[in-house]
Amino acid sequence: MFNVGNHADHGGPRLHGGQTGMGSDGREGAAWIKAKGGTVFTEAEDSCVVYGMPRSVVEAGLSDGAFDLGHMVDAILEHV
Repeated sequence: MFNVGNHADHGGPRLHGGQTGMGSDGREGAAWIKAKGGTVFTEAEDSCVVYGMPRSVVEAGLSDGAFDLGHMVDAILEHV
């Protein structure tokens, strides 16, 4: 998991990413980010070693985009 733009003058994190991992704890963080008006990106299923955490975010309707790792940086740079 990562956050970009986590500054108090922006009201908290603006971009959150969910990558390969087990569990669903990232979903709670993603929901918090979305509630603050932020953006959530997840790793695409086809590039994940384990699709557990990104899946929980996607299935909750919290992902604003899913990207394989080779394109994640480009997506972030286009967003910020």
